[in-house]
Amino acid sequence: MKHGSALQKTALGLGLLLLAAMVAACTGTPVITSSSVAPASTLLPAPQDSSNTLFGFIDTSGRWVVKPQFQGASGFSEGLAAVKLGGKWGYVDDNGTVVIPPQFTEAHLFENGIARVATGPSPGPDDSPGLRTASGYGFIEKTGKIVIPATWDDAGDFSAGLAPVMKGSVCGFINTKGTLVIPLQFDATLSRMLK
Repeated sequence: MKHGSALQKTALGLGLLLLAAMVAACTGTPVITSSSVAPASTLLPAPQDSSNTLFGFIDTSGRWVVKPQFQGASGFSEGLAAVKLGGKWGYVDDNGTVVIPPQFTEAHLFENGIARVATGPSPGPDDSPGLRTASGYGFIEKTGKIVIPATWDDAGDFSAGLAPVMKGSVCGFINTKGTLVIPLQFDATLSRMLK
């Protein structure tokens, strides 16, 4: 029994050391230097502290590369990350420079040069609870230009060249040009795959 207790104490001690190191990394003074810029693919969104009110980006060693200044942040995809400023979502590059101004109620990862966004408000209390967080879904390119109009009540990401979309309570699929190739015919329960 003593041996098991010693192992448990050692594991607990190592866990506490790891936790302390993580806390120190998350609460350290943000530093931005040209020598600390890492490729966007290795930058991670991180909160400034346990209040989770401001987010920035750290490299894989835990050093701040982009100081905490955003209300929310996603990971990087194709060189851009979605960030929330002033209650809206936009995109930044790996230096933290805003390249697509915050204007969306939702913003997702770029895949094959396009990203799913929402331009409309959150759904009302009579909408399907827990399924949608916004409305007016469409897709943008890396310049911020809308390439598939934000006319869908809900949408999912592209897979095999198609993305699920929803109007009212029925779903169908569009191609990367925004053309509805599988008609709106599926029950709204399919909307669970949209997120």
